[in-house]
Amino acid sequence: FTTIVPAPKIQLSQCELVGPSLSELMYADNYPNATHYRFKLENVQLGYVQYITRTQRSYSLNMFTGLQSNTTYTVRVSVKLDGVFTPYG
Repeated sequence: FTTIVPAPKIQLSQCELVGPSLSELMYADNYPNATHYRFKLENVQLGYVQYITRTQRSYSLNMFTGLQSNTTYTVRVSVKLDGVFTPYG
């Protein structure tokens, strides 16, 4: 039998934020059976990519290093379900 897992995502209300403070918490949608949340912050043009893995569904930009001001970054999230991380959503 096949289990369909929805693609995890950042809360819609926090998508396309401009200039959040470095310490402001941002959240992924809640997945009740998830044991970990992995956040991927990236800027393809700069070749920048960093990951943080947390048991909480939140992150802040100050958890990442080497960020540049006036630069756009993309955040994606993966959740760990039954010991396996889902694809990034």
